[in-house]
Amino acid sequence: MDIKIIENYLTPQIHRQVWEYCLGASYHVGEVDNLDTPPTGIVHNISLDSSIYKILSSPLKGNDLIELKSIYRCYINCFASSENPYWHMDGEGITCLYYPNLEYGYLNEGGETQFLLPNNDIRGILPLPNRMVLFDGMITHRATCFRSSFRYTLAMKFGYPK
Repeated sequence: MDIKIIENYLTPQIHRQVWEYCLGASYHVGEVDNLDTPPTGIVHNISLDSSIYKILSSPLKGNDLIELKSIYRCYINCFASSENPYWHMDGEGITCLYYPNLEYGYLNEGGETQFLLPNNDIRGILPLPNRMVLFDGMITHRATCFRSSFRYTLAMKFGYPK
């Protein structure tokens, strides 16, 4: 599967609502992506019966990439500007990343999601506001931090847990 990008994923009003949810959520110490790496960032788990999950997943209904898969996790990752997250794979299935920020300072701000391609090149996807990215969870990838602010990303994982 290629990396699929959906621009303007939510309506502007719902996009702002999701952003405000991210700002007001309670977080705990972040994820450990590999057995040999320390935790990075902070995380907020989103219940699969919550309204925010329903808002995020609703536009994906009928999407042939995830149609036969079931959701097993939804959460927010948040990284401070000084953090350097690790390369990892999510496991079999489809990962969906949503960028809730309202603004983006472009190239000098950083914050892209990087993907390691089969030829050992790296592809970066900019975290443009209201953008959704879908990809095979077996693709090695990592977040990069923003230069000047916190970087929030909502993640949904469909398929089977790793």
